[in-house]
Amino acid sequence: FRSNDGDILIKNLASGEKIEYVIAGSLTGDIGRGEIIKAMVGFKKGGEFYAYDKGESSTMIREPEILITQTVEKSVENANTGDIIYFKIKAKNTSDAGLIGVEVGSKLEGNAIDFSSVKVENGIIKADNTILWNSSGILQFAYFLPSQEVELSFSLRIKDRLPITNAMAKNFIVSSSPYVNAAALSEEIAGNTVNIKVNSKLVLTEKGFYWDDGKLKNSGPIPPRVGKTTTYTIHWQLLNLANDVKDAKVSAILPAGVGWSNSMEVTNGNLDFNNITRTVTWNIGAIPANVSIKLPTYEAVFQVSVNPAQADVGSALTLLGQAAVSGIDEFTGVELYSSVPAKTTELKEDGKLRFEDYKVSY
Repeated sequence: FRSNDGDILIKNLASGEKIEYVIAGSLTGDIGRGEIIKAMVGFKKGGEFYAYDKGESSTMIREPEILITQTVEKSVENANTGDIIYFKIKAKNTSDAGLIGVEVGSKLEGNAIDFSSVKVENGIIKADNTILWNSSGILQFAYFLPSQEVELSFSLRIKDRLPITNAMAKNFIVSSSPYVNAAALSEEIAGNTVNIKVNSKLVLTEKGFYWDDGKLKNSGPIPPRVGKTTTYTIHWQLLNLANDVKDAKVSAILPAGVGWSNSMEVTNGNLDFNNITRTVTWNIGAIPANVSIKLPTYEAVFQVSVNPAQADVGSALTLLGQAAVSGIDEFTGVELYSSVPAKTTELKEDGKLRFEDYKVSY
């Protein structure tokens, strides 16, 4: 058991009982420098630690026989679905002797990886999703000379559709952990693991209706006529993939000549219209992962009106300017954004409207 401050907690220890703990970790410091590791056993009381016993040991930080480092093209830390990520691994013999039978591998982990897309130069992909390079593809690994360095590369693709099996499936990570083995090495040498976070995808869908859609009832002539008022209903729906999002909002400009009816229905957040800037804003705030996938859809519905002029005859009218949604991915810290084109009276999604109903008439 471990406490919040990192202490290992022993709940009960019977007389004569022995408990052994193995602690693994890593040390940082300069090559050739000695580091001291200390440990104490005791109890805490009133914020103070009282030791029954303590011990310490020292170790020397030395350079490994083979130095293995991993980088990602453009130093990518976050990726979108469908992105291709390019990796490079460098292996260098830092010892004074040649090494035989060198093998470099990298273990790939993360169910956001499209493993069928993995491409590797001069290496193989094993059944356990490990990439392996040896002397079969890299001749230098048969006898790796002192100071010799080899650069290896591979790429992978993030799935277009993440495996979201339930509402809690979120915060996907793609991981590559390199390592190296050789006949003369007493143990495997690990390189630096790279973890790439997968961004959420915040998608706005916009639809418009005249005929009853079960939300707000519209009125006025169809097709719209000069000097007559016709109302339409706009639906905004949101889909949020993979991660929780904060500070989310949708906004659009209401064109000149289009009226705001103040009739609306909103499932989450609040909807406002600024008459000075003519901006419609849906302030949602927080959106949990997998809304519209494993969780109910977030929707805002509002009504607008048009009163066409003679100059509009024969044309479709613009009901709403380009609408855009934005928010901050809480897992990756990336600002998410997507938009939809301006919405006109050409409402193909309204199955009851005919083509001739789209354009203004006398």
